[in-house]
Amino acid sequence: MQQVRLFESLFRPSVYFESLHRAEQTRGFMWRLLVLVGLSVILSILTSYLGFGTEGIMRNMDRAGSEKIETAKLFFGIGHILAGLIFPFLVIMFFTTYYWIFFELNLKELFKVQLYPMFILLIEKIANFPVFYFIGSHKESSPFGFGIITQVLTEHPILSVLAGQLTVFQFWAAIIQVIALKKMTENSLSKILLIVIGGHIIYIFAITIVTLLMREVNITL
Repeated sequence: MQQVRLFESLFRPSVYFESLHRAEQTRGFMWRLLVLVGLSVILSILTSYLGFGTEGIMRNMDRAGSEKIETAKLFFGIGHILAGLIFPFLVIMFFTTYYWIFFELNLKELFKVQLYPMFILLIEKIANFPVFYFIGSHKESSPFGFGIITQVLTEHPILSVLAGQLTVFQFWAAIIQVIALKKMTENSLSKILLIVIGGHIIYIFAITIVTLLMREVNITL
């Protein structure tokens, strides 16, 4: 029997994932998943309440009435909260399905492993929250990523958003996945590295495309 320990997996991953792989059963997975989802929703509620990302709506304030502005902000907030609810499941399911294609592990075991990198990505959201609040910037201007460096070198919006997804937390999540898969499979480290890097490249490009599409959506007021 192995107890799910999120913090131990981050700081002692080799020892933890070896014992997790040998365990016949794990305890505490479901309620920790619900806690992470709950935290994601709470962060979405706070960011919506504080108006993060509503710049496009507020630009129409002069030509639209206050009632329409408030309605648009309400729909934006609902969408943001739904995204906070769905995001953890999408991330976990994406990496679970992706690794299931390449490794001989059952879906249930892979699903449980993805809880740990999801925890890291949630830590990233929490760490970025005060930065966005005090500076009013987007993720590509986060001090934890390469977006700021890219903005100095080029003004291309796509490259800035793409580089903004490359953060220390993203690398941390990838390292945790590599260690977990190495402990749970007989595959070589080079193969695992190649597959994990490929998965994160797909994930980063997908997030970049969604981010750019959301910014291009025009709200009719």
